[in-house]
Amino acid sequence: MMFAWTASLRRLLPPLHHYRSSIPLSCVISLFSTKATSSPPPSRMPPPLPLVSEDDLRETFIKGRGGPGGQKINKTSSAVQIKHIPSGRVVTCQATRSREQNRKLARNILVRKMDVEMNKENSREAIAREKERKRKANRRKKSNRKYHNQEEADDDKDTIIEISS
Repeated sequence: MMFAWTASLRRLLPPLHHYRSSIPLSCVISLFSTKATSSPPPSRMPPPLPLVSEDDLRETFIKGRGGPGGQKINKTSSAVQIKHIPSGRVVTCQATRSREQNRKLARNILVRKMDVEMNKENSREAIAREKERKRKANRRKKSNRKYHNQEEADDDKDTIIEISS
């Protein structure tokens, strides 16, 4: 039995006559399904990063201060220094030899630092730290349970031997 919507769905697909076997309709429907989403539920999503206006930033390009890249890095102004005027926070980045990449990295660092300053324990960094702490605690608990059970099993073997002799 073919529903009306399956016929319209078949029209959206490329012609299947050149394939050896046609694609089952259940596979096609699963491609267009709206139930499966890749984003986490809203309660578990991290808070949005704070928005920084371009007017609030002062950006300067400075010469590098050594590091990998040799003499070239010391002669070019590829290091980026961004100052957020309202808060007075300054971020300097010289991770790469590219000025554009350093600009992006410096802005990202600035926004993350402002997130920590504004949201404290609800910042993305704090949430990630808490997740990692819980993961380590669970691993430690699991390890303790595993080895504690092995010790009990070893003790049981010892008591059996003592009773039988």
